[in-house]
Parts: sequence; C-alpha cells; structure tokens
Amino acid sequence: MSSLFTVDESKLSAAFQIDPSKLQMDLSGMDFSSLDLSGMDFSGLDMSGLDLSSIDLSALSAQSGMQSGMSFDLSSLDLRGTQ
Repeated sequence: MSSLFTVDESKLSAAFQIDPSKLQMDLSGMDFSSLDLSGMDFSGLDMSGLDLSSIDLSALSAQSGMQSGMSFDLSSLDLRGTQ
C-alpha cells in the first residue's frame, strides 16, 4: 500500500517557494507607542540555543544613528551602579 502513492519532493518544494523580495514591508508609518507589553512574562523563554553571531550590528553604531537623524534618550539610565 505504501507504493501506491509517491511524492515528488522537488516539485512539491518548488510549488511552495517564497520570494523574499516580495516581502518588503515599510513599517515606518506604524505607531507602536501605545503597545503595552508589561503584562507579558518572558521568564520562561529559553534562548540558550539562539546563535546571534551572524547578525551585523554595524548599522546600529552611534555614528550612523546620528547621521540618519536617529537619537537615543539615555537620560533615564542610572549609570552610577550599586554600592
């Protein structure tokens, strides 16, 4: 009975391909300021197997942020440390 049906995996894979260039989304007009995540509990989230070594963070440097007009408000950070 198992030989009654065969699946051509390459044709099946080709039928469901996603073109990443079609997924370009502009989220610049979306306002997330009222999004409240304070009730969410992430304490059980295990990210120990997540490998972030291939992420290029060079675009987030302070210099590129200033050049793009992006600013960071660090006035609320307590950098004194604990004593």
